[in-house]
Amino acid sequence: MDTTIWTNDVELFVEYPAFVVGHSSRFAAHFTKLDGHRPVTEGSVTVSLIKGKSGIRHMVEAPSSPGIFTPTLQPKEAGEYQLVFLL
Repeated sequence: MDTTIWTNDVELFVEYPAFVVGHSSRFAAHFTKLDGHRPVTEGSVTVSLIKGKSGIRHMVEAPSSPGIFTPTLQPKEAGEYQLVFLL
């Protein structure tokens, strides 16, 4: 799966496999600064999978290569979730 979203400052293009209960899904989250179209080269990314008032999250402290963060999530139960990225 893949999707692209924008804020006023950053573009996120993210690729990830379909979520399967009990299996890890690794993300390739590509963050680009819109001012100059440069990759984000520092900082952390937290990805959260939220269902109702609970969820799971994983933080990576730095990009694995310029602009690319690779967090992993492993859902514990089926259902509808909200996927949230925090840079």
